[in-house]
Amino acid sequence: LTKCEDDSLKSWLSQMPNLKSNLDDLHKRIQKLEEAIKNAATLDDLGSVKVPDELFRNIEELQAHVKRILEEKQKVLIERGSDPVDIRDPLVEDKLRQLETFTNGLGEQVKRLRSGLEEVKGGLTEQQHKTEVLKAEVEDLDQQKASITYVDESLSKKLDKSDLDSKLDRALFDQTTDGIRRIVEGLLEKLLAVETELKGIIDGLSGNILSKAEKDDLEELRKWLEKKLASLPARTKRASKKHPVDDCCQLGHLHGDGAAGIRRKIVSHFHCISCDRPLELEVDKTDVPTLPELRSFRQGRSPRPLALKDLARARRRRNLSDLRAFYLDPPYVE
Repeated sequence: LTKCEDDSLKSWLSQMPNLKSNLDDLHKRIQKLEEAIKNAATLDDLGSVKVPDELFRNIEELQAHVKRILEEKQKVLIERGSDPVDIRDPLVEDKLRQLETFTNGLGEQVKRLRSGLEEVKGGLTEQQHKTEVLKAEVEDLDQQKASITYVDESLSKKLDKSDLDSKLDRALFDQTTDGIRRIVEGLLEKLLAVETELKGIIDGLSGNILSKAEKDDLEELRKWLEKKLASLPARTKRASKKHPVDDCCQLGHLHGDGAAGIRRKIVSHFHCISCDRPLELEVDKTDVPTLPELRSFRQGRSPRPLALKDLARARRRRNLSDLRAFYLDPPYVE
């Protein structure tokens, strides 16, 4: 009991030695009540107790006899020629008063007897109910009572508060959990910063990828330019050998701002800008470089979808191919 820190439990345990004596007293009181109940009258016994009917019959006969006496008195007074109200017989009135008092007292006694019987019945019912409640409480105590040895064993198994404090320090536990919480919060902040940085890098890379030209487009342009540059020297040599040039078309005869060129009327007929002389030129088809076939859309599939600028680039290629269909490079004149 000295190790128990709960005051209510300690006080209850201190009363445990007196529990046995209290139970013995309670058993004795219950035995006395049972004997008193056996000796007392039951409800059936009280129900059999009744007021005799002869008593009520005698009272009714007495009241009728008094009534007849009063009627006869009135008749005698009327025969004498006297007023029945004014003439009074003291002896008769005294007897009548005594008889009326007796009958009233008898009626009150009967009423008191009836009320007493009702009170006795109610008291017996209440006493019987209390007895049943007391029996139920005693049975509960018999079922739920704890022995002193059982309480001692439970207290011996109970942990001491000092043992708990030595095994677990609350301050150390709070400090450790606080440190873990700070570490987790720091990791979350770092992850959020890295996520923001990665999002910025991804946005920049996606913008650069969208702004870059396709590799297929650059390769086609490079091949076309190489082919065009490779055919220029051969074309100039053949043009200088096959077609003599007029004096007006020579470089030394050019005057003014030096603007000169060949105007194309039909595919094979040209005119000089200075003298307007028609020139018949036969251009070898093998020497004319073929223009690359420009596609509006690339044939190879790309991992990214077509954007607005891809559509604009396709339209520009189509318009450029339409313009090149009606354009031929003029021969080079030395």
